[in-house]
Amino acid sequence: MDNNARPDKKINRANNTAGVFNGFWDGFFVKGQLDVPMVVITVIVACIGLVMLLSASYPESYRDFGHGYTYFRNQAGFMILGFIGMFIASKVNYNKLRIFAWPALVGSLLLVLAAIFLGISEGGGGGVNRRLGFFQPSEITKFAVILFCANGLSKNHKKMLSNKPSDKGFANIVSIITGGRLRLTESTVTMFWYALIIVASAGVVFLGSHLSGAIIIMAIGVFMLWLGEAKAKWFVAGAIIVVVALVLVINFYEYLPLQDYMKTRLRTFFDGNGDTWQTDNGLYALGSGGIFGLGIDGSKQKYSFVSEPHTDFIFTIVGEEIGFIGCMIIIALFCVLIGRGMYIAFKAKNRFGTLLAMGVMVHIALQVGINLAVITDLIPNTGISLPLFSYGGTAVIMTLCEIGVVLGVSRLADLPKVYSFRDGNKKIKKSK
Repeated sequence: MDNNARPDKKINRANNTAGVFNGFWDGFFVKGQLDVPMVVITVIVACIGLVMLLSASYPESYRDFGHGYTYFRNQAGFMILGFIGMFIASKVNYNKLRIFAWPALVGSLLLVLAAIFLGISEGGGGGVNRRLGFFQPSEITKFAVILFCANGLSKNHKKMLSNKPSDKGFANIVSIITGGRLRLTESTVTMFWYALIIVASAGVVFLGSHLSGAIIIMAIGVFMLWLGEAKAKWFVAGAIIVVVALVLVINFYEYLPLQDYMKTRLRTFFDGNGDTWQTDNGLYALGSGGIFGLGIDGSKQKYSFVSEPHTDFIFTIVGEEIGFIGCMIIIALFCVLIGRGMYIAFKAKNRFGTLLAMGVMVHIALQVGINLAVITDLIPNTGISLPLFSYGGTAVIMTLCEIGVVLGVSRLADLPKVYSFRDGNKKIKKSK
């Protein structure tokens, strides 16, 4: 009997495993109509970004490679890959992404550590490695943090609002140490758990001499906790900590455990004693554009005055070539893109979809806002790229894939969608 039973048990286990596997893939791809306005505005921004990158990168490309189209061709290739990834991501049932929350976060952090020990050093990175080939793992970490927080904060939403004493081990330890005078609530324990994960993720990225990436991850995390309805008192406490940290940075940055190039940037901004070449010439470029600009390919500052004008400081060349009006149009397009994504988030079918889409839009908004603040010398140079404009394969591909995730949310969202131009008379059809 036993000998006969063992094969049956193996067969049952195999069937159960196959059932779980098939159940996961069942409904993995969805057929709902995606949000065409979001697609259109993304394509418009990406195309403008590609044209401006061609203009901004031509002198650098000619100097480095002997012809002016290398950076443009590379970026065009990255964008093609990104749009393919965007379409695939838009077809995925976003609810299925929950299972990847932990693996994506852990995997991306392991890749960041691999880049530190095995990767390629960046010129301004103080000799610390950030990349594996053209691949920069910290860009994946940003989305992984969004996915992890969206998954956890949606599942634990009731705990985030609960004032009941927590029965978790840490809460019990605190209670024992304080003689029962301090009992941590479920809300506090849950909030601290996600805050710890966010800080740890930012810390690992910071080890790779990627201060800007760590700042973005921390900012994303704060917004995710706010969207997850963490108690207001923790944001007040956080604001106090940030103010104290800023005071310390401003007055004692020379003694902080920072890379030398980071201290140089802070010294340049606060004391004006460092190398202000890039910032000054970036401001000259913005100012010389005037109202209407000097025309596409009319920039003079891109000829070795603005360092690497095709990366973080590309918007200074944009300002020089298409002027104040052109800059305002591009900023307006970014606002429309972000606003449309947030509209989709509010119309999502569940809390997870809302948090996921909002997290992506917050990420893009932070990148745009901080980049513009840097080039206008409102904050120290942090090396944050402008989405869909700045040169960089991982950033472009990940940005488009993240937008694809938002489009995946839109397929199942409760909103009218313009989706069909198939009629001979080109009438637009709408579905509720």
